[in-house]
Amino acid sequence: MASIWQSAFRIPMGKSEKTRKRYIEKAAVTFNTRGIGGTTVDEIIQAAEGSKGSLYSHFINKEALSYEVVDFLLDKYNQKLRAIFDSALPVTDRFYTLLRYNVNPLDFFIAGGSPMINFSTECDDGNEIVRLKVKAAFEQNIRLFCRLLQEGVDGGLLTPATPVEIFAYKVFCLIEGTGAFCRVTGDNAPMRNLIDDLQQEFDNYRIRS
Repeated sequence: MASIWQSAFRIPMGKSEKTRKRYIEKAAVTFNTRGIGGTTVDEIIQAAEGSKGSLYSHFINKEALSYEVVDFLLDKYNQKLRAIFDSALPVTDRFYTLLRYNVNPLDFFIAGGSPMINFSTECDDGNEIVRLKVKAAFEQNIRLFCRLLQEGVDGGLLTPATPVEIFAYKVFCLIEGTGAFCRVTGDNAPMRNLIDDLQQEFDNYRIRS
C-alpha cells in the first residue's frame, strides 16, 4: 500500500514507466492473437517501436514480459465483468447483461478474443506460472457468478432449487468455449444460440410474482 507521502506527492508517469507500459500494451495484442510461444522478441520490438536494449532494460527476458502481459489482459477482462457484477442493476438484469456482452465474439472488446481461453492453451506447453494465473482468474469469475446467483436465491428472485455452482460453471465455461469456437469458424451464430438457451434455463429458475 502506498504511504500517505507517496499518495500526496505522486508524480506523473515518467518516460521509463511509459516505455514499459507501451511494451506491455503492444505485446498484449500479439500474445493474445498469436500466442506467447508464437511471438518473437523482434515482433514485440517492432510493434512497440523500441529496441532490444530498451526492452531488456525493462524486462529480464520475454518470459518476464509475458507474465506481466497475462496479468494486464486478465485484469482488463476481469474489470469488465466485475463492473457488471457490482452494478446496481437487479440480479436478473445483471445476468442478462453478462450474457449479452458476449454476444459478438468476432468483435471482442480485447483484440484477439478472450485471454482466458487464449492463455489457457499456453499451459499445454508446461508454462506453470501462466497456468496458475489463468486458473486464479477462472476461479475468481466462477465465484462471482455463484455470488450473483446466490444473491438471486437469497433475494427470492430465484428458486431455492437453483443449482448455483453447477449453473455458474456451465454458463462461464460454455461461453468461453463457444467464444473460441465462433472465432475459429468466423460465425457468431453459435454464441447467439447458446445465449438464448442459457437465458431460457435461467428463466426457468426465476420465481414469478
